[in-house]
Amino acid sequence: MSLPAGITEIGGWAFYSCSRLETINLPASLKTIKPHAFDTTTGLKKIVLPKGLTSIGSSAFLASGLTETDIPDSVSELGKSAFWGCSFMTTCKMGAGIKKIPEDAFMNCYALEKVIFPANVTTIGNGAFCKCYSLTGTLMIPDTVQSIEDYAFQSTAFRIVVFGSRLKSIGNYFINTGGRMSQGATAPSAFKFTGDFPSISPYTFYDIYATVEYPANNTTWKQEGLQNYGGTLKWKKQTDEYYSSGLTENGFSWYIDWNSTLYINGSGKMDDFGYSGGPWSEDCNVIAKELSQN
Repeated sequence: MSLPAGITEIGGWAFYSCSRLETINLPASLKTIKPHAFDTTTGLKKIVLPKGLTSIGSSAFLASGLTETDIPDSVSELGKSAFWGCSFMTTCKMGAGIKKIPEDAFMNCYALEKVIFPANVTTIGNGAFCKCYSLTGTLMIPDTVQSIEDYAFQSTAFRIVVFGSRLKSIGNYFINTGGRMSQGATAPSAFKFTGDFPSISPYTFYDIYATVEYPANNTTWKQEGLQNYGGTLKWKKQTDEYYSSGLTENGFSWYIDWNSTLYINGSGKMDDFGYSGGPWSEDCNVIAKELSQN
């Protein structure tokens, strides 16, 4: 299906529940996609958004069959729940025009594995990536982000979270499992702050057991701020380049970086570690992949 040139707006609910719609070509003239325009178009697997598009309404692609989305830089308005429940979506790329990822924008995108944040994003909204069970490894919050709202990453599977340097506030329950471990949700076991002490909500780290690093030479970090915030946290000053490192008994060196990768260096036969596991075993819940070197 192709829409004619000259169309500037697709109306609300225009293609609602058109489950057999598989492809649609959008004209370069298109500026606005109104709320619920492609709601429940379960057969729609891919759509190319034109570079002149400026607005995507709330629930515009709710529960559609999209497997990926690439939002152009021209889009400055993204409505709440825009891609809610796109359960086949694996990749999401957002253009530089988006300053806030809105409430529930990608909630229930169960297969989502890769997110490219907008270059100028300042706010990650309430529940934006909640129940995205396939998001794992290390969550790198961009330096541009100033606010992370409640439930933003609840019920994901990230192992490590690194906060950007300009972060000012974090909401409640932003990344705990939400009781959904049977669906694959896990809570991170390591967090790293890189900037000034932000406003941390009373239940930011609810039900989380983790190590939290903060900048060693930043005077905004004071002892009275190093609380549990609903979880069980071990606070420590950032002193190492790596999350964890060490040596095995027969001389293999190893370290885990902040991207959840275990590196092992050495030659010859590695130790038989027995039931206790390797010296990195206590950090196995952090490791996303292993890379042996030399």
